[in-house]
Amino acid sequence: MNLGDAMVRFTNGLLRSNIHRVVSPPGEKAKETRYSLVYFARPEDEVVLKRLDGSDVIPPMAEGEEKGQEMSAKDWIELQAMRLRKIKPDMSDEERKKLWEESGRGK
Repeated sequence: MNLGDAMVRFTNGLLRSNIHRVVSPPGEKAKETRYSLVYFARPEDEVVLKRLDGSDVIPPMAEGEEKGQEMSAKDWIELQAMRLRKIKPDMSDEERKKLWEESGRGK
């Protein structure tokens, strides 16, 4: 199972998302057809993502760390998209446009 990054937030780092890589099988197996089943689930945009409470297993937040950790699912997705595109919140429109064009998608 490939846990998403949000699970790291829910469990305060107890569970970690992994890096998913697809590698061709070696030798004769590489010629065989492979199938996979993918199931994506995500909360509605307005759902608040925060650390799960009431567990003896999930590590507690450090003093003062919990403040500002909650955000909506929509904000989380936007933040992750910006991170993957190397966009910083304080970037100008010109800097964002340059990143977009350099990615090859802006043509």
